[in-house]
Amino acid sequence: MKELHFAKSGELIFSASPPNPPSKLLAKKVLPSGLEVFLWSELDAKQLEQVTAVKDPKIIFETLSAFFPAMPTAVDEFTEHLTLGAEVSTDKVFFGGSFSPWHEGHGACLRLIREAKPEAEIVIVPDRNPWKNYEQGSSLEDYFSLTEKAEAFGASVYPGFLLLEQANPTIDWMRLVRGKKSLLVGADHLRDFRKWKNYLELLESLESLFIAPRTLSGSEYDDLEKIREDLQRETKKPLVLLSRHAYEDLSSTEIRQKKRP
Repeated sequence: MKELHFAKSGELIFSASPPNPPSKLLAKKVLPSGLEVFLWSELDAKQLEQVTAVKDPKIIFETLSAFFPAMPTAVDEFTEHLTLGAEVSTDKVFFGGSFSPWHEGHGACLRLIREAKPEAEIVIVPDRNPWKNYEQGSSLEDYFSLTEKAEAFGASVYPGFLLLEQANPTIDWMRLVRGKKSLLVGADHLRDFRKWKNYLELLESLESLFIAPRTLSGSEYDDLEKIREDLQRETKKPLVLLSRHAYEDLSSTEIRQKKRP
């Protein structure tokens, strides 16, 4: 069985056996996939040279997911030594989508959330939308590029759903998230919100549902407000429509379509 070593230097590595001489073993765990993961500290340059860099994105994404304390994939034995994400608060706002590609509208949404909940941790969750068909960018380069963009807004990127073939309905993982949690969705998603799996259970699990504006006509905004009011009658949780911004017309779907030959 391959062993995956996560050095505190931030370098993710694996080999068939521990480095020689052995380093300090902090924790080990077998993940659901059967992968045995070892957390080491104090690996020096010579020991790092003895192991081979990870090349399989699935291995990297699965392992990184174990270091997000609030998520159902968290491994407590690991997170007591090392965590990923801002972790400034037990109050979290999750922002899902394809983010393929990232655009200025995503950044504008993060700014609005930061204004609305300045103390919350923002977690971006790239995943596929079951109502859309597209090729999701999920190479290591894509992930680390998205992480770099997110960090500019004090946000982290959870990779646990990348490269998975099946859709991951929000309620299936949100009900397992620890601590206070809110969700950010686009206004276009709110129109289809009743199609979401167990949408009422999802609403009741949240502190708030934040709605980011999109470019809509006057009549469409009237319809959107009616949908929000109807949903609000079904739950006591706040459904908050965020302020308008300059990039409401940007869409990852449209950008991808324009790039196709």
